[in-house]
Amino acid sequence: MSCVYQIDSRRRLIHLIIEGQVLGEELVAFERNLQADPQYDPDFDQLADVRRWLPPVADLDTLQELARGLAPSSKRRIAIVVASALLYGVSREFAGLANLAPSRFGLFYRLGEARNWLRVERGAGLVPPSLNDTV
Repeated sequence: MSCVYQIDSRRRLIHLIIEGQVLGEELVAFERNLQADPQYDPDFDQLADVRRWLPPVADLDTLQELARGLAPSSKRRIAIVVASALLYGVSREFAGLANLAPSRFGLFYRLGEARNWLRVERGAGLVPPSLNDTV
């Protein structure tokens, strides 16, 4: 299991990476820890790389809890980078449960596309160069 984040106050960006087998309760705890970070700002954009996440069987209760726990913001945009149809579907379900407007939520198969959508320059954030734009 691996859940890491980096808050870049200058770019107003939170970069998250979720890899391996991460259970629902671990995701909820990760979200709570992120929001408790003194640098956290709910208006910062979020770039979530879940390409290497191995989700358990879709758990609607966990998705609902994550959606409820998402701090409200009319400014933030969330970009999620996925590598499979399963992760795409889970991410779409999350967006629906969180009532995210299509203009504030983007799903991508390539990291570069997500960065462009958020207007984040290449090389910013946590992604190791070996993972840049791979599927």
